[in-house]
Amino acid sequence: MRLDYYCRKSRLAGPGFTLLELLVVIAIIAVLAAILFPVFALVKRRAYATTCVSNLHQLTDAMTAYADDNDSHLPRWWFQDSETTWDAAIFAQVKSVKAFDCPANSARLQIPIGGTIRGYAFPRNVSGLAVTELKRPADTVLLFEKGAQLVFDWNDSTAEFFSQMWAEDDNLKTYPHGEGKNFAYTDGHVAWSKTDSGPFAYRFPNVDSHGYWPVAYCGNKHDPLGVISNNTDPGANLPE
Repeated sequence: MRLDYYCRKSRLAGPGFTLLELLVVIAIIAVLAAILFPVFALVKRRAYATTCVSNLHQLTDAMTAYADDNDSHLPRWWFQDSETTWDAAIFAQVKSVKAFDCPANSARLQIPIGGTIRGYAFPRNVSGLAVTELKRPADTVLLFEKGAQLVFDWNDSTAEFFSQMWAEDDNLKTYPHGEGKNFAYTDGHVAWSKTDSGPFAYRFPNVDSHGYWPVAYCGNKHDPLGVISNNTDPGANLPE
């Protein structure tokens, strides 16, 4: 009789207790998810940033190797005679298209399945220059994050402003690592800069106009197609 009483009580109470327990577990999971999801997102962003820095180091090393084999001259951003871009010129030293693609690059257009986006651009006014000509290598940008086109494509292979993410876009929401980008410099180091600092804030005198180059300008005011690969116009990316 006593045993039967406890068994009946257990059967009656069991389902209610199990439902309450389930609700508690669900609540705990929800709280943990709310805490951990931002942590996971942060870890993912940091992993992407690390990959991007590693990519830029590989590409900078390849640029240096190219210069060593070409009388200290950097590649041109566009070789008009062969219709190839800087990434094609150094590919023999890089050997993997993945090194050209930052995993955090959100500025992507529709691309073929299996295609690789080139997420880095070569400032036009260091195109083809000898590294020995650069007066402040540690302050001169060699590569920076920009691009939504395939590797070896003429489009987006260079830029006129460091604020660009692709073409004329300068939307902060498309920046790959928060409100800033990674920059590789001609002395070999790589660093992240916020939009109001570093290369974004470059502003140097323009001796022709007796004024200043536009902020963060890294292009060429004299860029007819015939001399597109022989740019020595200073701009803000070639500090004296």
